[in-house]
Amino acid sequence: MLRSLPAVNRINMITQWGESDVASNTTPDGLFTYPKQWRQLGDVEQFGMEPHEWKLLDNINPDLGPVCAITNTYYEQQLPYSIGPLISKCRAVKQPIYVVADKEEFEIHSATRPLREESYTFPVDGGYPVVYEALKKYYQSNGIRFPLTDTRNVFLQDNAYLFNQIQSRNSVSSAEELFQVLPEAPYLPLYGSMVRIFNRTDSKGADAIPSEEVDGLRKWLMRRINWPSSTARDVAELLNEKVLSDANVFAAPTRVNHPTQIDVNEFLNQIGSRSSPLHNLYVRWLNEGTQV
Repeated sequence: MLRSLPAVNRINMITQWGESDVASNTTPDGLFTYPKQWRQLGDVEQFGMEPHEWKLLDNINPDLGPVCAITNTYYEQQLPYSIGPLISKCRAVKQPIYVVADKEEFEIHSATRPLREESYTFPVDGGYPVVYEALKKYYQSNGIRFPLTDTRNVFLQDNAYLFNQIQSRNSVSSAEELFQVLPEAPYLPLYGSMVRIFNRTDSKGADAIPSEEVDGLRKWLMRRINWPSSTARDVAELLNEKVLSDANVFAAPTRVNHPTQIDVNEFLNQIGSRSSPLHNLYVRWLNEGTQV
């Protein structure tokens, strides 16, 4: 279900761009709430894949901007984490809220009918695949084609596009291939996600994670990419082995003055004159990747 998070982020970004009188160079990350367990590899620390602002359900302030709640029937019906009060808070201040759930007939706790049948909702018939295809067309209208054939995670598509453009001598066409080349592409925002996972001690380099967290990384990947368990396990083990063999892989300082920076600068010069929320996002990501 978390594969939809980047798509919601893009929709929010595009909407804000369209409503602004002046094109902004900022592309704010969205405000999301979903179960904390979905962010954890172990028992304590939490990690996201795409940059976004996450808060516990009770800590969401709808006055700050559009909100997205990602949940499922188990959390809604069996645990004390109903999103009903959050929906009411958003309606009270006329703030949009995106709801991503596991079932088309998803019901709020104690409701008498599915959420999609409420008069105040605008359901997407066809679910996430329809949203994804619409975004795919929007990207194409801005000269960007999704390279990956095996995932509907927009963030991974962004990373693959950037990799194929910047290191054009190589190319990737699957999510698994993207993770295989990731150690050689520190400019990618996905690399930054791995830096946060593998840099949690005072050591100067990256540290491999313990075996129980490797399995946690497997689950973390599956939630965001919809991979089979075996593929997610192979990739989790590959990433950890890369760090075991070279502490510079996924180390924060590696992102600065990397040999690929020449290619990154060339790409930034090429897209510098293009004005769209997508190109602004790419510029922001690439600049942040060299300012650790």
